[in-house]
Amino acid sequence: LLFASAIGCPRFPAMARHLLLFSTLAAVCKCFTSPSGIWSARRHHTTTASCSAQINNEDDAPINNHISQLQSRFQKYRSPPFHAPNIERVLLLSDLHCDYSENREWLSNLAATDEHDVSSEQTMILIAGDVSHDLQILRWTFQTLKQTFAEVAFVPGNHELWLDKSAAEGDKCADSIDKMERIIQLCLEEDIRIGPVKVGSLWIVPLLSWHHLSFDSEPPICSESWAGIPSASRTVKLGADYRKTVWPHPITPLDDSVAQLMDSLNDVILDFDNIDEWGEDATILTFSHFLPRVELLPEKRYLSLPTLPACSGSTFL
Repeated sequence: LLFASAIGCPRFPAMARHLLLFSTLAAVCKCFTSPSGIWSARRHHTTTASCSAQINNEDDAPINNHISQLQSRFQKYRSPPFHAPNIERVLLLSDLHCDYSENREWLSNLAATDEHDVSSEQTMILIAGDVSHDLQILRWTFQTLKQTFAEVAFVPGNHELWLDKSAAEGDKCADSIDKMERIIQLCLEEDIRIGPVKVGSLWIVPLLSWHHLSFDSEPPICSESWAGIPSASRTVKLGADYRKTVWPHPITPLDDSVAQLMDSLNDVILDFDNIDEWGEDATILTFSHFLPRVELLPEKRYLSLPTLPACSGSTFL
């Protein structure tokens, strides 16, 4: 499934054509724009208002102060724009889950099955997270991709931030913030793009993200008509993200603070200060593991788990 729209985004010029890509994609991506106004009005105004209220709430001062401290910690990873003039094709993959040997074998054979006219040396691939919680497997994945593709860009998903207690050496991370920093360091060591990349007239921008309960602004499915559906809070709290991630107080996945933190790191890591050639006709392609708009999900009545929207996106994006 491919979703795209010309929508506004506060980080980019209002006139820029903004192409959104996210983790449900596993396809060859072509640069295009869709007519404005294709979105339904499925209460997107409520998500915007909710996000604004959360950010400006005075009760969130301790959280905001802690986020500011963490932003300072990641300032050293600020990534200036990278120009890739030789790239003629952009691919996107997500949820490789290379913990499984079958997936690693598939990835190793990816180049051999490529029948496109454009060579791998002219191809950039975007990886939208959920490769592995094991840093050794993540490094292997990066190295395998770099052997095949000229450029690789990456954003972590939820699995990457799980603390690894089962591997032989573990990840030796005190919390998921430490894990995030280790992942960024690994990207830099393996020459993986984590900042803006210019390909011709196209700008590619990776966006960090995390899910939060209030992303779901749609009315709940009637439990009387649909028996057996767990509540959104129960679905989320039973999920592995809440058992395998650790966050420094007062940051917690039980409210919006993790999603707010992850989005705030975009403002630190993505260096737009030296970009003076956006232009009104710039095409901007962003990719993230979680959804930036609730309208991108099918309606709840079509989902096998109607409470899925509660752990699928971020209004902060």
